[in-house]
Formats: sequence, structure tokens, C-alpha cells
Amino acid sequence: MEQYLSVKNINKFFGDFQALNNVSFDVKEGEFVCILGPSGCGKTTLLRVIAGLESQSEGLINQNNKDISLRGEQQRVALARALVTSPNLLLLDEPSAGLSPVAINEVFKTIKEINEKNVSILLVEQNAKRALKFSNRGYVLDQGRNAYQGEGVELLNDPRVVDLYLGKL
Repeated sequence: MEQYLSVKNINKFFGDFQALNNVSFDVKEGEFVCILGPSGCGKTTLLRVIAGLESQSEGLINQNNKDISLRGEQQRVALARALVTSPNLLLLDEPSAGLSPVAINEVFKTIKEINEKNVSILLVEQNAKRALKFSNRGYVLDQGRNAYQGEGVELLNDPRVVDLYLGKL
């Protein structure tokens, strides 16, 4: 699979507070990748930076081998619209939040069906167990940094990730 989205060494400051600290990852064409971590670790800020809704303090973002991180604000908004509505990449921020168990099953089934049509998925989700079961790869953020990464099933069974984020399976 060819690389579709590359995020390298993203830093984001809000005043003196560092929300993202050298976050890096890749999403290959047609791949399902999830970003996990506790509340407040920077997941939503990361998606907002990728979508161009926030500017990063440092770092590079490439989509289809084109730098989309060094644009002016007007271009950034236009690129964000193109990135978010692209049939090649879907950015999802907590799609299961507040839903019943039946609705959550339907949401994840739909996301998987979309992914099976070769649409790359970048999912930020609190429901880590479900997200890891469906994703090809996952990244766990802790205090705005990459803490762990690996295949979804591998992270689901990693004792460090289980103890810190998932609890007993």
C-alpha cells in the first residue's frame, strides 16, 4: 500500500502549554488507523491540525506526497475542506460518543464498510477496545506524545496498553 498521509514531528502550543509533542505517524492508502489515549492527551487537537483548523507550531504534514503544512490561512481552510471531504480519507473524531451499544455496533460496521472500499480512515476514539479490533494499526498518545504504536490486535493484547488504557479485557 502506498503512503497517503504522513505526519512528522508535530508540535502544538497553546501559550506555554504543549498539547502535541513531536507526534508522528503514517496512514497508507486504504488503511484503518486509530489514535487512542486518555481524555486531554491531544487527540482532537491532532485531528484539527491535520484538517487545517488549527496551525501546528512545528512539524510537517504530507498528503499524497504534497506538503499541506506550509500554506497561508486561506489556503489552509481550502485544503482542510478538500482533505475532509476527500473520498480517499475519512477523519473521525469520537463517532461512538454518547451512542447506545446497538448504535455503536452500527457505526463501526459502517466505518469498516467504508474502509473496505479502499478509503483510508483516521479515527480518534475513546472506545479503544472497539477501535483496535477494527483498525490495521494504532497509536496511543500520552500527554501529547507517541507512547505506543503497533497493529490494532497487537496493541489490544499489549499488557502495557491494557494496564494503562484498556483495563481488564
